[in-house]
Amino acid sequence: MTLVVALQASDGIVLAGDNRGSFGDPRGFMAVNDMRKKVFRLTEHCGIGVSGPPDLASALLNGLERKLVSQNVTSIGDVTLATRECLRSQYNEWFRQFPIEKRPVMSVIVAGYGEGEFDYALGVAKPPLIFSPEVPRIYSLSSEFDYAPMLSDTGFYVLGLPILPVYLINRFYDSSMVKERMAVLAEYIISETASQDPKVGGPITIAIITPYKEYRELGSGEVTAAHLRNEEQRYRLREYFQT
Repeated sequence: MTLVVALQASDGIVLAGDNRGSFGDPRGFMAVNDMRKKVFRLTEHCGIGVSGPPDLASALLNGLERKLVSQNVTSIGDVTLATRECLRSQYNEWFRQFPIEKRPVMSVIVAGYGEGEFDYALGVAKPPLIFSPEVPRIYSLSSEFDYAPMLSDTGFYVLGLPILPVYLINRFYDSSMVKERMAVLAEYIISETASQDPKVGGPITIAIITPYKEYRELGSGEVTAAHLRNEEQRYRLREYFQT
């Protein structure tokens, strides 16, 4: 199973996911593999989170990466359209003999920044244009809906097991939070869900995307520090109810 969350902060976008792949009947025994990474860089300021059969996702992402490089696509609007064209084309080619409802479900979150308004430098007679990629966007695309791009109007998206993560987001999410604190919230959402559902687990990947050509994955030490901070707050809350 999968849990991927995208959270828009005041100064960036946090894209995070667990690394657990599960196999078998979810109502009974399942085997797990905790090496299934689900969050990836697409361009210098766009990322993608994937939910679906991991080997199929890898094949689809390889084709997408080649397409983005060949077309020199960078901004979130163009990246999302290219993602839709690539995934839809390959998916329909591979599974054309099956109706949509009988195909394996593949869903993605595409998050990042696009071209905003061009600003003029002040005090120059013939001012040069300055690129300002400051418009944040989070899109969801799913094979169930023929990869129609759906734009978030809430500042967040969840793939995988939505009930507990959406509950936690509704309790704690605030779009005015800075990206570093939002990354801590993303860690809490995933680790708290993993504590209640064994289909989520393994190492957590957290990426921070900022407007000015920066996609950065947090190191394992940074993710551990976020987890320890959340554990400390959980302990304090438990103490509060005990006094």
